[in-house]
Order: sequence, then structure tokens, then C-alpha cells
Amino acid sequence: MKDSLLPQSSHHLYGVEPNGNLNTYSFNPRVKNTSKVTIWKLKKLFKLFDIYLALWQKAYKKSNTRFKDIDFLWQTFNALRDHQDINRRDLQKTIILLLRLGPSSYLKHMQHHLSFFKPGLTPQYIEVISKMNFDIPPKDELIFHTCNPDIYLWMPEQSKKIEKVIIIFGTISNTLNMPRPIAHFILSKLGVALMYIKNNKYLDTSEVFHDHDFNKAIEPILKVLQTHHLKTAYGLGVSFGGFRICEMAKLLKLKRVLNFSGAKINRGSNKWVDEVPSIDDYPLENILTVFSKQDKTDQDLEAMYQRKGFLTKKAWVDSKTHGSFSAAFLEDKLQSLLSWLIEEEESSFIA
Repeated sequence: MKDSLLPQSSHHLYGVEPNGNLNTYSFNPRVKNTSKVTIWKLKKLFKLFDIYLALWQKAYKKSNTRFKDIDFLWQTFNALRDHQDINRRDLQKTIILLLRLGPSSYLKHMQHHLSFFKPGLTPQYIEVISKMNFDIPPKDELIFHTCNPDIYLWMPEQSKKIEKVIIIFGTISNTLNMPRPIAHFILSKLGVALMYIKNNKYLDTSEVFHDHDFNKAIEPILKVLQTHHLKTAYGLGVSFGGFRICEMAKLLKLKRVLNFSGAKINRGSNKWVDEVPSIDDYPLENILTVFSKQDKTDQDLEAMYQRKGFLTKKAWVDSKTHGSFSAAFLEDKLQSLLSWLIEEEESSFIA
């Protein structure tokens, strides 16, 4: 059977216009794409996407006019091949680029030669990279991450009917305590659809998309779910994204929510307020909040939840960091928490 006929994941990008219309682009060899948006337009609009595709297709060449400003990547891998030292700045720039883009073949190379890359990595990233499983079919990667769509729906290969979806809000900078393409290596193995919603730091906290408050933003999200016959939705949020997914849980009809730490909210003029998510009558027992025992920020948040009666289920990680998603991964607790989320098993870490 030709590769193009094998079951493959699909990628669906949506830009939400102020009037509610959706600009769409879908990538799936088995489905004809009728969108006016093309991959060539995306390559032209988003330079990092152009770079990613060149790495993904192993088509990057030194001093190619399009990529001349990333020759540090070429220098780094030449130094690795020739067992030479490399300028630390070029090493760090290479690491930042690869973590930001997420091409699995290069990340596996970094993992295999971790001692070479260690001088440019923080201790936590050394742990994350050494532990991560980067084995993934290339078309299952988060290919269009750098195109920054408002909604990015990733659907696993269709050898079976997919009806479950996790709606994901990251930090204000759209990470999950680790770059989103790296977190995707973990989440993509759950066998459910993944919907990544972009946070726009230039919008007011009451807006999800431009000119879309919570109530209005529900419409395009639910429309996408209906289009792809996704009937059972769960929510996952990290830091600011945890606050946001909790507030939208009832509107999105989420069965369960996994809230990594949550966050205080900036209501303007750089004033951070002690405020828990407003959830109306959404059942608190359907929300599981993960806190770090030794982190001051998480300790304050947990105390505020207690004080204000936001008494969700709780789980704890031990690492001294507000990055409870990464900590749960490093402490071998993340898979159990995710299984609780999608109702596959009860987590043994719930307090």
C-alpha cells in the first residue's frame, strides 16, 4: 500500500475573524483541500514554518539564500560530526531553535549526543530531553505550530473512530511549561484529538479571540468540534491557561478538566488579583488541580483556592517549580494524570 493511502494524522488550522468567520487550512493526504490558504502561502508568511519544513524534509542546506541567517545550525552539527568545540552562543541558538520548532529527527540527534549539547541547556531541560520519547511518525508532529493559528486541531490517524478531544490552553506564551511541540510528543500518544487554542497576550483577559469574549468564543470552537464529529471534550490548562480552561469548562461542556497550577489574573494596570475562576455551577469534583509542593507561587495559589472555596480535586508534584506539567512528566506522574482526564483510569496521585 502506498504511504499516501496509509492511515495518517490530520492537521486543521483555523483563524477566527472578528465577525466570527473561520479561515481554514487542512493538511491530510486523504482529504481534498479546498481552502484558499496553501502551504506555499504559509511558508511565505511564516519564516519559522519555512525553516521547520526544510529541516523536516531534510532539505536545509548551508548558505541557502532562504536560510542564511540560521547557518549556526549547520556549524553546530558540523562541529558535532567532527568532534570539535562549538561557540556556546551558536550552540544555544541551535538548541532554542530546535526546541521551538520540534523536528523529531533533530531532537533525537540532540538526545543521542546530549553530552555535546549540555553546556547550552538548563538542568531541567537536560532532564526533559534525556527522558522524552521522540519516536513519532513525522506527520504526527505539530507541523504547523509556527503558523500560530487561533485554533489548531490535530487528529490522530483514523484507523478507529475518534470522538474524544482535549481542548488545551497553554501559558500566556503558549507553552506547556515546555515548548508546545515538545509537549505534543507526549499528548499525541493518548489516541485522542488535540485542540490547541492560542493565547494572545495583546488581548484583554476577557477575550479569547479578537473581539470574542468567552461566550462568543464558544461558537467557533464548538463549530470545529461538530465539523469533526468530536462528541466528548476534556480540558487541559497550564498556568494562565489553567485559569482560562476552568472558566470555560461549563460553556464548552467539558467532562473533566486538568488544571496545572492555575494563575493569578492581571485585570489591567499590572495589577494581579487574588481571583479564582468563575465556573457558575460546573462541578468542582470534575476539576483536578496539580500543584508543586515546594514552589512559593503554587503554595500561594493553593491557599487562595482554599480561602475562596475553589475546592477542586488536588494532586501534588515535588519539584520546586511552578511548571507542574514538566514536573509531573519528570516525576512519572503525568501519564496517570492524563489517564484520569480522559476517563481511562483513576489517578493514584489525587489527594
